[in-house]
Amino acid sequence: RGKCYVVFVAPVGGLAALPKDQRAIVENDFRLAATLEADTALLEGRDIALTLIQYARDHQVTQIFLGRSGRPRWEEFLHGS
Repeated sequence: RGKCYVVFVAPVGGLAALPKDQRAIVENDFRLAATLEADTALLEGRDIALTLIQYARDHQVTQIFLGRSGRPRWEEFLHGS
Protein backbone atom coordinates (compact mmCIF):
# COMPACT_ATOMS: atom_id res chain seq x y z
CA ARG A 1 0.00 0.00 0.00
CA GLY A 2 1.53 3.27 -1.14
CA LYS A 3 1.43 6.71 0.34
CA CYS A 4 -1.00 9.29 -0.89
CA TYR A 5 0.18 12.86 -1.38
CA VAL A 6 -2.09 15.82 -1.96
CA VAL A 7 -0.10 18.61 -3.55
CA PHE A 8 -1.00 22.13 -4.58
CA VAL A 9 1.32 24.29 -6.65
CA ALA A 10 0.78 27.92 -5.72
CA PRO A 11 2.27 30.92 -7.44
CA VAL A 12 5.38 32.45 -5.93
CA GLY A 13 4.21 33.91 -2.63
CA GLY A 14 2.28 30.79 -1.62
CA LEU A 15 -1.31 30.82 -0.46
CA ALA A 16 -1.09 34.51 0.36
CA ALA A 17 -0.74 35.18 -3.38
CA LEU A 18 -4.12 33.55 -4.09
CA PRO A 19 -7.53 35.23 -3.98
CA LYS A 20 -9.30 34.63 -0.68
CA ASP A 21 -11.91 32.28 -2.19
CA GLN A 22 -9.30 30.10 -3.90
CA ARG A 23 -7.16 30.03 -0.75
CA ALA A 24 -10.17 28.77 1.22
CA ILE A 25 -10.72 25.96 -1.29
CA VAL A 26 -7.10 24.80 -1.00
CA GLU A 27 -7.23 24.95 2.80
CA ASN A 28 -10.47 22.90 2.84
CA ASP A 29 -8.96 20.35 0.44
CA PHE A 30 -5.91 20.00 2.69
CA ARG A 31 -8.12 19.46 5.75
CA LEU A 32 -10.01 16.74 3.89
CA ALA A 33 -6.72 15.13 2.82
CA ALA A 34 -5.58 15.08 6.46
CA THR A 35 -8.73 13.22 7.51
CA LEU A 36 -7.85 10.63 4.85
CA GLU A 37 -4.30 10.39 6.23
CA ALA A 38 -2.74 11.76 3.05
CA ASP A 39 0.44 13.78 3.24
CA THR A 40 -0.05 17.33 2.04
CA ALA A 41 2.41 19.69 0.43
CA LEU A 42 2.06 23.28 -0.61
CA LEU A 43 4.62 24.01 -3.30
CA GLU A 44 5.48 27.29 -4.96
CA GLY A 45 6.50 27.57 -8.56
CA ARG A 46 6.05 29.38 -11.81
CA ASP A 47 5.91 26.15 -13.82
CA ILE A 48 3.35 23.74 -12.38
CA ALA A 49 4.50 20.70 -14.36
CA LEU A 50 8.18 21.10 -13.50
CA THR A 51 7.36 21.75 -9.85
CA LEU A 52 5.24 18.58 -9.68
CA ILE A 53 7.87 16.50 -11.48
CA GLN A 54 10.57 17.60 -9.05
CA TYR A 55 8.34 16.80 -6.06
CA ALA A 56 7.48 13.40 -7.52
CA ARG A 57 11.15 12.57 -8.06
CA ASP A 58 12.11 13.73 -4.57
CA HIS A 59 9.37 11.59 -2.99
CA GLN A 60 9.62 8.60 -5.36
CA VAL A 61 6.03 9.05 -6.53
CA THR A 62 5.05 6.47 -9.15
CA GLN A 63 1.53 7.62 -10.08
CA ILE A 64 0.08 11.11 -10.42
CA PHE A 65 -3.61 11.99 -10.59
CA LEU A 66 -4.43 15.54 -11.58
CA GLY A 67 -7.45 17.70 -10.88
CA ARG A 68 -8.38 20.79 -12.79
CA SER A 69 -8.91 24.34 -11.77
CA GLY A 70 -12.41 25.69 -11.43
CA ARG A 71 -11.29 28.86 -13.19
CA PRO A 72 -11.53 29.38 -16.95
CA ARG A 73 -8.31 28.84 -18.88
CA TRP A 74 -8.17 32.48 -20.03
CA GLU A 75 -8.32 33.65 -16.41
CA GLU A 76 -5.43 31.36 -15.45
CA PHE A 77 -3.47 32.68 -18.42
CA LEU A 78 -4.01 36.29 -17.36
CA HIS A 79 -3.63 35.86 -13.60
CA GLY A 80 -1.59 32.65 -13.23
CA SER A 81 -2.67 29.30 -11.88
